[in-house]
Amino acid sequence: GPHDCCSLKQWYQRRVRAARYSAPALYLHANGSILDSLLSLCKEYKGRLLEKATKEKQAGFKEVLCKAVRLLTNLLQNEEIAVAVSPQLIKILISLGEISLKSNIHEISLNVLCGLNNMSYYSDEGSIFHKHRSLLTDFLIRFLSVNHTGVTIEALGVLGNLSQAEDVVQTLVENKHFLTLATTMLDGDNADLVYKSCGVLVNVTRSVEHHRHLPDQLVGQCINVLKDVGVSDVDLTTVALYLTWNILSLQELKANDEEREALIHLLSSHLDLETCADERWLEQVHPVAKNLLAFLRADSAYEPL
Repeated sequence: GPHDCCSLKQWYQRRVRAARYSAPALYLHANGSILDSLLSLCKEYKGRLLEKATKEKQAGFKEVLCKAVRLLTNLLQNEEIAVAVSPQLIKILISLGEISLKSNIHEISLNVLCGLNNMSYYSDEGSIFHKHRSLLTDFLIRFLSVNHTGVTIEALGVLGNLSQAEDVVQTLVENKHFLTLATTMLDGDNADLVYKSCGVLVNVTRSVEHHRHLPDQLVGQCINVLKDVGVSDVDLTTVALYLTWNILSLQELKANDEEREALIHLLSSHLDLETCADERWLEQVHPVAKNLLAFLRADSAYEPL
């Protein structure tokens, strides 16, 4: 069927980081209920930050809060800690994110979103995190308009994991700005931003019922991504191909003649062993590229992969 967002790069990075922090994180967690202490500290300094105080005091409150949230985020890289989170922790992170949005404190935004990203990576359908997905989705969408690339990337990362649930996808497509923003981000210069945008859109485009909401320029944007990336980034090329396949194979949104010819040319080049014979390229890119090329050449109704 249509592809879900799957990130080998993200999986690898998370595993490396989780391994790096696993032992110290568990030690801190087991000795002195560090999570409870951090939550109390965050609540206290969140309150202080909202009080009227001198600029010097405000800067001090902000510094303590930033460090506390950063430590909390590092702890949440450990699977055993991340899966055992409480509703209180999620609500505190959201409240801190609200303050960071209001006061434009990007460092707190980044650490809050990183913490949520770590939790989302380990969450399953019955987890506390998953049960808060509706609240989290509305909260995360607001970060997509923040003028900070790192913040946007982290927000999209969490949405990429959450949007594997159909009700989250429904919320995203009903939002007036989300699809336009996500499509525009495919034009970005930052490869991680483009990658995460593609990832969320892959999940959104799994079901044909959502395709009537897709911007007309989305096919052209996918082609531009594939042109710009070439063979330099296997993961980004793969997820862009997944997105292109999901859009075109369900045939609600069609490529015009110019787009179709451009895609055929690109895919033929991608499948040429003289272009790239890297093992990961052959394993990840070739299967979906072959299916998409066959679909375009046949110009007939194919079933989704």
